Amino acid sequence: MLRTLKRRFVLVAVLSVSALLILTLSALNIANLIRINNAADHRLEIIMSNGGFFPKNPRPEHSATPEAPYETRYFTVIFNDSGKAAFVHTESIAAVTHERATELASEALGSGDTHGSLAGYKYLVGETSRGRAVVFIDCSRDLETFREFLGLSIAVSALGITAVAVIATIFSGYAVRPFVETYEKQKRFITDASHELKTPL
Repeated sequence: MLRTLKRRFVLVAVLSVSALLILTLSALNIANLIRINNAADHRLEIIMSNGGFFPKNPRPEHSATPEAPYETRYFTVIFNDSGKAAFVHTESIAAVTHERATELASEALGSGDTHGSLAGYKYLVGETSRGRAVVFIDCSRDLETFREFLGLSIAVSALGITAVAVIATIFSGYAVRPFVETYEKQKRFITDASHELKTPL
């Protein structure tokens, strides 16, 4: 009986801590991912509202730091009325050529979506004074940070669950001993009472 109670105690402790860790760290990671997406969407809106370029001096309503134009890696492709790429801006990103930018922008337009993700970039489709524009932004650094935090969360969870399992196993005997003693006393009382009842007066 003692062994069964100890196992149940360890199981309950591990499951309780596991649930708490998983819920907490999942909430943190989801909130972090939402923050990254919202920040990328906000920068895309700023670029689109400025005709496909990040303004050098962001206005207060943009909620952007003075360093934001230099930190943001993006490219823009503007199409004319006939559907041809009339303007390609790749000066703010080194990893994308004019040809690759045009290819990705055409694919984004062909999807029919006004926003989404493509080849690791978030994009936004909108109208500018020059024509229909597709703005792409590189979120790879933010996503890499997110993946590192996710990996760290999983490692911390595994370590925490293992530690709880070890500690619960060590102290399970102390935790269940009062219940075992109470059970043994109750059992002894019932046995004694039964014996007394069977004994003739």
